[in-house]
Amino acid sequence: MALFIAMAAVLRAQRVFNEGVIRYNVTVVSGSDQPGIADAFDGASQVFYFRGNMVRNEFGSLLRMQTIIYNGRVPEAALLRETGNDKYLIKMTKDQWSNFNARYDGILFAPTIDRKSIQGFDCMKTIGKLKDGTELVVWYATDLVPYEKGYKPEFATLAGMPLEYEATSGKVTVRYTANSIQFAPVSASKFELPKAGFKMLDYKK
Repeated sequence: MALFIAMAAVLRAQRVFNEGVIRYNVTVVSGSDQPGIADAFDGASQVFYFRGNMVRNEFGSLLRMQTIIYNGRVPEAALLRETGNDKYLIKMTKDQWSNFNARYDGILFAPTIDRKSIQGFDCMKTIGKLKDGTELVVWYATDLVPYEKGYKPEFATLAGMPLEYEATSGKVTVRYTANSIQFAPVSASKFELPKAGFKMLDYKK
């Protein structure tokens, strides 16, 4: 009964993040000695724009720009990649979006007792274990929860907003840390697909 009351109190205290912008610093934690890695993440940043069920995820570095526009109401997604003069647009159905994120299927999180403050929010550390044995370290705000959770399937089961996380690919681990959280209106135009300038490609994996 005491546990139920405590959980209910936490849920009441949570603020739903349904519109605004979160910006993340991007840092290579390990693997910076791998060919091309330093260049790929040099000056990189990640920005998420939220508006109800719509989420725009922008990752930009000196070498490339990648944007994912996710519509949780359908759900469906579109991937835009820009490298130099090459610009590609790939639309994904619900099943293709699931396939795109298949490596996170069945991810299990183990909570820890570690806590810290990120941008004024109390965050709890949890460690996710993927099917391939890879670990995903996440710090999530216990009093802030995204309105639309499908935008990052690896975090869909978390009871809060991920404000810092470390993602590993091969021998490279990259840390994303929120450095700005804005509760502000976001224009619907942010989630419109470009009508020209991008070459349409079919989804393949």
